Amino acid sequence: MGKIDISKFPKAQEMIIDAELEDQADYIKWLPMFDKEQAALALAKMYVTAKAGASDSIPGRAKAKRSTDKLFFEVSGKIHLYARAEARARLGYDSEDVTRLFCHIAFGGEKYRR
Repeated sequence: MGKIDISKFPKAQEMIIDAELEDQADYIKWLPMFDKEQAALALAKMYVTAKAGASDSIPGRAKAKRSTDKLFFEVSGKIHLYARAEARARLGYDSEDVTRLFCHIAFGGEKYRR
């Protein structure tokens, strides 16, 4: 495995330092359930979905909303916790923001609450 410059990922770096795993950072499997092609496809789907969600088309926005929920489950469970935290930080979101965005989805039989 090649050397990863974790300084490019400040939130992930902070979490790695807090866990005292700096010497193991090169061995983290950031996308453990994806190969490169699957990750690229998921990113492309998210991009297309985001574009549709911002369109003037009402049916397009409705379809994007349904696709967003599916992609949330498809992607979030397949990437490392540090990668998810880094993505949220770059978007300026915290866990509560994600909870609010997906409050309509039931997890374990209960819906997220605001």
